[in-house]
Amino acid sequence: VDIKINGFYKTVKYEYETFNLTLHSYICNISDPKLIILNEHINSKWLKKEELLTVDWAKADLPIVKKLMEE
Repeated sequence: VDIKINGFYKTVKYEYETFNLTLHSYICNISDPKLIILNEHINSKWLKKEELLTVDWAKADLPIVKKLMEE
């Protein structure tokens, strides 16, 4: 799969009860979304901005989701 990174988006530092996480996010384009193979997640789906809050996001993901929704 060909992925083009358009630019850095946001870094989130989050402290869970048992570990700390630093999450870097980027805005990207993908040549063919059907070629994505999941290794760490059960499911995936493409969402419109207004649909983003229909997913049960991890707490560390929420600042990125909220920024996407504001743009």
